[in-house]
Amino acid sequence: MKKFLVYGLIVLLALSSVITFPGVGFGQKVTLEVWINDFNPDSKNWIDKVLIPAFEKENPDIKINMTYVGWGHHSEKYLTAWAGGMVPDVFEPALEQAAEMVATGQALPLDKYIKSWGQLNDFFPVGYEPYRIGGKIYCLPFRLDTRTVVYRKDIFKEVGLNPNLPPSTWEMLEAAAKKLNKIEGGKLVRAGFDPSEEPNWNTQVYMEFLWQNGGEALDKTQTKATFNGPEGVEALEFLANIRKMVLPPGVATLAQSPIPYFATGQTPLLATGAWVLQQIEKYAPDHMKDVGVGLPLKKVKRVCNSFGGGFSISSKCKNPDAAWKFIEFFLRPENMREFCRLQGLTPARKSLVKAAPFNTPQWQKFIEASRYGKIYVVIPEWWMLCSKLGDAIIEVYRGKKAPKQALDDAAAIWNEVLGKKK
Repeated sequence: MKKFLVYGLIVLLALSSVITFPGVGFGQKVTLEVWINDFNPDSKNWIDKVLIPAFEKENPDIKINMTYVGWGHHSEKYLTAWAGGMVPDVFEPALEQAAEMVATGQALPLDKYIKSWGQLNDFFPVGYEPYRIGGKIYCLPFRLDTRTVVYRKDIFKEVGLNPNLPPSTWEMLEAAAKKLNKIEGGKLVRAGFDPSEEPNWNTQVYMEFLWQNGGEALDKTQTKATFNGPEGVEALEFLANIRKMVLPPGVATLAQSPIPYFATGQTPLLATGAWVLQQIEKYAPDHMKDVGVGLPLKKVKRVCNSFGGGFSISSKCKNPDAAWKFIEFFLRPENMREFCRLQGLTPARKSLVKAAPFNTPQWQKFIEASRYGKIYVVIPEWWMLCSKLGDAIIEVYRGKKAPKQALDDAAAIWNEVLGKKK
């Protein structure tokens, strides 16, 4: 009996010496909850059926649960997740949220992983520098979203515009928009340009025109709004006038379409991202030859939005080493290349810009436009402040306020919020 007890104790001790944390041995796995905002049906299918199985085969002790969040109301979804304690291990933050994310302790710095990885030099700085906060990097990009002038050459030619001369100034944009715009029977059938009402998007568009006019959103101390100065008012007046010309009062907007308007030719001139190339390839491949891409517009200076989007590791992640393995895998050239191809976004790696499909003239123009990308101001309150500014822009577009009044009112809100930081 004593011998049995001794042998039993030996077995128990042996087992206890090899019992490990989940994911190490004995078939136990680390399960990573990953949230991504950038996806479409094609990229989602590839992630589910190719990327994740390949990662899990290479890392049999790690399982990936991917949640496709999207950009609609994503901020509220993240806030709800944090409030309820159901926090993802790896997530894709909006650039406007980066500083808030760090200030509230929601993300881990990635510097120790980046140092041993040794591949940061292959990435465009505009993609990761906005996420360098307090000297540490909290997010690495798997794509760039550069906005520039895109147009349909066939429709330019149809209305008498030079198909080989994209608008490069505000004046050229306005002139082209007037010629392209088409209203029939009280309905808009072709929009010459598209200043959107959607609050986040319209703020991004407005910022671009503000910068092109030599203005800035904040002063150098980042404690006072400056977008309501002459440069900002002129920028919003220009956008509002374009919108009023495209869609006069009483005219019905474009009929809804399951196919993107650029592919149908109903919005033949945009300041937008490279995803329109993917849309044309999918819905109107015969018109790929008709797609023209120009450089960003210029008034005082030539500048555009260029956003780096990627993954961060949550501060609540219990297995950050496993999380980094997934990020590193997603960022590998072959995986970034395929994701960006399917998603219609510029790769964040310099080494990929000459690879197919990014070696076409249209893609190369987007990559060239990235040189004019401006790094956003990143402060904790940025997302909320941009939302307030977006609401003000909508009031102007709907004729409820004059541009100067709307911007002054938005600036007062910004200054009140920023003044609490002093």
